[in-house]
Amino acid sequence: VESVAPDLIFLDVALGTLDGCLVSQELKQNPATSAIPIILLTGHSNGKELATRAGADNYLIKPIGLINLWDMAAKYTPVTA
Repeated sequence: VESVAPDLIFLDVALGTLDGCLVSQELKQNPATSAIPIILLTGHSNGKELATRAGADNYLIKPIGLINLWDMAAKYTPVTA
């Protein structure tokens, strides 16, 4: 992530053997990645609590509609002409 410098990260909570919440915490603790907005994706109804504990900037509950995804991306990414 440090070498790519994304404008926004959509991060699923369930990453197989990894825990997306822990990944989010690590990214937010790293000075090189801490300013990148992270949106947690979860199928759990406690998305707000998970996002808060993970240090994420926001969350979306799966299944995610395309408009919700677009709106969230627009909220956290710069507008370019």
